[in-house]
Amino acid sequence: MPRKKVFKEWTKVVQALGEGRQQIILRKGGIIEENGSFSVQEDDFLLLPTLYHQQNEKIKQSWLNEVGEEDIYYQNHQQVWIRFEAFVKEVRQINSWKELAKLDDQHVWREDVIQERYERWQEHQVTLLVVDVKKLEPPILLDLLPEHGGCKSWIEIDF
Repeated sequence: MPRKKVFKEWTKVVQALGEGRQQIILRKGGIIEENGSFSVQEDDFLLLPTLYHQQNEKIKQSWLNEVGEEDIYYQNHQQVWIRFEAFVKEVRQINSWKELAKLDDQHVWREDVIQERYERWQEHQVTLLVVDVKKLEPPILLDLLPEHGGCKSWIEIDF
């Protein structure tokens, strides 16, 4: 059975990416990251929608009303549908708040969320991924296991 890298992201973000409303991912990294910081581990990966840390008040109100609902992903609290695969077109570090603020109309997050990510820990930077997203046919129904949880960006699955 093949193994595939899977990127964990807020469900609303996965939906925005899948709908083509967003083509970027901004990431600082999870608390449990390899080498202590975020890195892109594959040029293509599956998008795992997660409710872990997602808070609707951290998403722009205008996007909340326009991005689809997350209940299309969760079969129950033990399974989730993986519906999209992302292909990395560009990766770069953004070290300037001014440059980061210019991306405001390209993502779902409120400005204070992005600023908190930018300023978290010692380094003032975030990783920008520009991605193409394709719909999986058929989607993958993943049984959620304890090792899929936690504050980390990447997991691997067999499919």
